[in-house]
Amino acid sequence: MPVTEPAGREVGRGLRCSSRVWRGTGWAHTFNVGGGGVVLDSNRLASWRDPSYGPLVADDDYGTVLGVWAHPDDEAYLSSGLMARAVKAGSRVICVTATRGEGGSLDEEKWPTATLGEVREGELMRCLAMLGVTEHRFLDLPDVDWDTPLPDVGYEVVLDIMREIQPDTVLTFGHEGMTGHEGHKSVCEWTTAAFAKAAPPGAQLLYASVSQSQADTYMPVIEPHGVYRDGAEPPVVPDDAIDVSVWLDDAEIAVKMAALQEHHSQLFGLVQVFGEDLLAEWMRSEEFCRAARRPR
Repeated sequence: MPVTEPAGREVGRGLRCSSRVWRGTGWAHTFNVGGGGVVLDSNRLASWRDPSYGPLVADDDYGTVLGVWAHPDDEAYLSSGLMARAVKAGSRVICVTATRGEGGSLDEEKWPTATLGEVREGELMRCLAMLGVTEHRFLDLPDVDWDTPLPDVGYEVVLDIMREIQPDTVLTFGHEGMTGHEGHKSVCEWTTAAFAKAAPPGAQLLYASVSQSQADTYMPVIEPHGVYRDGAEPPVVPDDAIDVSVWLDDAEIAVKMAALQEHHSQLFGLVQVFGEDLLAEWMRSEEFCRAARRPR
């Protein structure tokens, strides 16, 4: 029998977690937005409670795509294959980055914090050019460290962008922030709240996720190297819980790897851990759970 307890935590402005229910595999959070509701399952996926939203889009029919991320390189690891494929199919693709990533130096001598934001901005612009993405926006928020959430003002900006763009597909982190980074979690909360308030009918919200198969293959290599914040666990879900799986062919993974390599200040550590061939195999799959869909 489900166990329900009140949560009452506000996410952004106007979106309040009214309850959470244990479903045996994880907590499902119910948010009240206006007169409707959206259920976000911490461990699986989520969908609007109103079942009238109609059929799902075809695998590669993403429509207008809006990706909302925290730092330069988030977009590359988690969604560059999908973005490049959408651009090739003629879709409009917009990438939003909350910060310039100045708090993420992996080598203070080589990439000092004082200038890292400028370095990473250039890396991001070159990466997006490789993917054919021509629309990008910074939210110009400060990047501090793994443990510091981003300023709440980001929500209003994301909401304005959602209202302006009216995307068909929205990409972002899940509530765990993929690596446990507090800035990633902030971006998820803003994007989820903005989607619930302003996304158009039929729009889908996709959370970057990790299938059990991917976790079994690659997590043993990753875990010893500090990719995840202390105590954080990746958003691993059963293989059949993945709603959108983008498997890149050889030409597509070559483009993705070239784009990733533009993020040199961040990538070099992973190349040392994996080697280029194994890293490319890991990056070949991009996986998402459908967190919500607006009724049609």
